[in-house]
Amino acid sequence: MTPGQKKKSSCWTCRLRHKKCDELQPLCGGCNALEIHCLYGSDKPDWMDSGKRQQQMTDKIKSQVKKNAKRRRGIALMESIARDISNVSEDVEMLSPSDDSSSLHVPISRSKGNAAKSSPTSDSVSLSHLADTAALDPPATSSTRDQDPEPKAALSELDMGFITGYMDYTFPTLFPFYRPPILKGGRTWLLALALKNSGFLNTIVSLSSYFFTIIPVALIPGHETCMSSTWKELHKQMDLALSTVQKNLKDISRRETGNSPLQSLYLLATITHLLIFEITLPSGKWQIHLDAATTLFKQIVRDHGDDNKNEGITKVWEKLSTNLSSPMSIPPSPNQSAFRFFSTLLLIEDVIASVSLERSPRLTDYHHELRHDGSGNVPTLSIEEIMGCEAWVLLAISDISILDSWKNECKKSGNLIEADLISRAESIETSIKQGLARLDGKAHSEKSESIQGNKPAQTLEALLQQSNCSYGYTLLVPELNRHITRIWAHAAYLYVLVVLLGWQPTEPRIRRNCTMMIELFNNISSPIWLRSLAWPFCVSGCLALGEDREEFRRIGSAMEGLLGFGTAREALSIMAKVWSQGDMDAESWDIGACLKILGHRVLLV
Repeated sequence: MTPGQKKKSSCWTCRLRHKKCDELQPLCGGCNALEIHCLYGSDKPDWMDSGKRQQQMTDKIKSQVKKNAKRRRGIALMESIARDISNVSEDVEMLSPSDDSSSLHVPISRSKGNAAKSSPTSDSVSLSHLADTAALDPPATSSTRDQDPEPKAALSELDMGFITGYMDYTFPTLFPFYRPPILKGGRTWLLALALKNSGFLNTIVSLSSYFFTIIPVALIPGHETCMSSTWKELHKQMDLALSTVQKNLKDISRRETGNSPLQSLYLLATITHLLIFEITLPSGKWQIHLDAATTLFKQIVRDHGDDNKNEGITKVWEKLSTNLSSPMSIPPSPNQSAFRFFSTLLLIEDVIASVSLERSPRLTDYHHELRHDGSGNVPTLSIEEIMGCEAWVLLAISDISILDSWKNECKKSGNLIEADLISRAESIETSIKQGLARLDGKAHSEKSESIQGNKPAQTLEALLQQSNCSYGYTLLVPELNRHITRIWAHAAYLYVLVVLLGWQPTEPRIRRNCTMMIELFNNISSPIWLRSLAWPFCVSGCLALGEDREEFRRIGSAMEGLLGFGTAREALSIMAKVWSQGDMDAESWDIGACLKILGHRVLLV
């Protein structure tokens, strides 16, 4: 019988599954689509016994169908990311490291071979295009344990220097509040990813190159030559990253088995890290990277979280342990620490991006893993570790974004009920006020304990810091976390007032909160900390009036050289553009409109 020819009876697999069979030989359409074994024959299989063996075969086929579906989803995801990013514009705009008012246009290179060798102004590389194929070198098997990838050439001294520079300077500037202690693994995971995965290493070198070009280590003779060399290294590494991640994407798509949690983690880490790069430039091309990372994150939790909607992230985290007999061991494995960091960062970016994109956050299903359940259990993810702010504020911003999206949809359809808007907005407003009251209570409690001499036991980091022997991070005191939380909370309060009242900068509550924000920002002594507060700085600054605007300009100038690294300059540009517009229409203007006033939507993280 020739292929595709029909037979007069269904295959035994379709009979077992109680499905209609198209009777094509040698492989029916149903089995072919599901990639499962198709059995024809005149004799009934011995497992078709209407009993235990038949049930076992049914369960086996169901398991195979589910496994194959996971694999197909993974391949489809990689192909979708590749298609989306291929449509990204071939022009990437970066701020000039030498002139605050100018910009440097970097043309695109599709070269897959040797890195470009021309000067910084003529050199070329695709920065946005990288995120589509952001796959690190995956392990050869599906085991969740750490495994060495294929052998790589030894790192050069230059590469090791860039890794060290990234860990000691660039990364702490990007995430100044992230200071995990030794018992939580420290920053070992950064080094582990860089050593195991060439794509991740290439982006680290690129970010470090950009950082040291924007913020020179020292202004000495020969600096221009050094800067030119650094730009060349950036372009070289991004060209290498493009080649590496495209190769890895093809490798993943060709695999016959589904991705392991570790393989998926590597992919998530690279895409999210490229998103960081895109934001840091900034190029305005961040949305496609964020969408890709969000889609991948959902798939990781769905496929490796044991279908547990309440603890999916925790289940993935446990599977990434190198100690399978005790996944909650201390310290966590580098893979666990990496997953925790990038998952938390992605949830933060999803919420802040929702304000700019004027849509509801897409990862709200996972917000419960940010909340304390009241039983003393520590959430799997910690917002405070990364952004220095307690999780309840970010969750409030998420609720406001959802409310804002609902309000806009109702206005478009003509179904907005003012009473519903007021009720929901006042509920959020109350929760913010209660949160601020809790902060005051904590401050009073700690002050009383200090007076009574009830001090906690000294830790290693604290002892080293007191002895002037600490290297790297110093400990964050609780007062700083409360201060950062207050800044975000007052910005959230301004946001909900705008959603409720419209654009009314003269409204007394808005005026009081803007004044409070100036006072809070004045108490921030570190330019790096200010840089990390771009979103609350911009939200409050846009609503400033009169002399308050000069105060915000002065606060912005305190960031000094860091204005060129990240979104701080864009925040100031947004504020200046809003101020230049004069009076805005209270009904149509809002925070989302401010964040796209430069002609593109800005992600201020």
